[in-house]
Amino acid sequence: MNRINHCQHDADLVASIARIRGWSEFYVFKAAHRAWFDTAVTDRELERFFVRYLFYQEAPHWVRHYVRNTQPDPYSDASVRGSAVAFPAVCVWVVLANTVRTLLRQSKSDALLVA
Repeated sequence: MNRINHCQHDADLVASIARIRGWSEFYVFKAAHRAWFDTAVTDRELERFFVRYLFYQEAPHWVRHYVRNTQPDPYSDASVRGSAVAFPAVCVWVVLANTVRTLLRQSKSDALLVA
């Protein structure tokens, strides 16, 4: 893979992880820095790496490592939003709401019969 394709691939991975996690790309850099160096970094310190990424699509080695080894959490809200995985959860809520509504109607009609 040549350098241009390599850089574009890095940018695609960073953008993908950011989208799936519901983060900004800058936050991906911040998380990658913490994971690699095990220290917090200020936005100012991170800015020079991020600006290079924005202009040239070049991610530092620690960001590349992070995005290549970070798998999206299939159960996090950000990763299932709008997907087929969320559909069963919606169905459960609809069934639950209908059951509660039915029980409330029955209790009201039972209360009218007793009175």
